[in-house]
Amino acid sequence: MHSQEAFFARAHCRIDIDAKPDVVGEPRYVATVSIVDDASHQLRPLIFRGGRRLTFPGSTDSGALTSALTYLERRFGSFSEIMHGCVEPARSAIVGEPVVVEEV
Repeated sequence: MHSQEAFFARAHCRIDIDAKPDVVGEPRYVATVSIVDDASHQLRPLIFRGGRRLTFPGSTDSGALTSALTYLERRFGSFSEIMHGCVEPARSAIVGEPVVVEEV
């Protein structure tokens, strides 16, 4: 897994990209996104109303990342800062309350 942080006009986001096992017909990489709550230092996962996590599949890690960035820019406005890799591994970050979004 690797992570990127991206800063938009209305949100500071973290994008985690995982490689999935090769399964016929399945995407090889999946990006999941969270809002970074700077005040509490928590990650707030983006989910649909039914509780399902937003995922962005891709045949490459850059394809999954690009799909996630396109959605986030549409939802939270243009980039406000250069994107960078995360120092802290996502697995050790504190996960807070999810943020519910509408179906895409």
